[in-house]
Amino acid sequence: KHIDIIKLDIEGMELEALKTGKRLILKDKPQLAIAVYHKITHFFEIYEFLRGLNLGYRFSFKGYGPGYSECILYAY
Repeated sequence: KHIDIIKLDIEGMELEALKTGKRLILKDKPQLAIAVYHKITHFFEIYEFLRGLNLGYRFSFKGYGPGYSECILYAY
């Protein structure tokens, strides 16, 4: 089976989930939609983690709340 997309909004555990699923991400290179607003450090840590996988992802951030209070990192 092949995973096409992963969407994570799990209240601050996104980075840990990505690290746990690293092998799957490397194998299938799914599109990603990851919440990065639960912890201020996640805005950079999650981006750096995914960029470090060297999968050629293109990234974009989009805020859905006031002042980017609900920011999602997209990797495609």
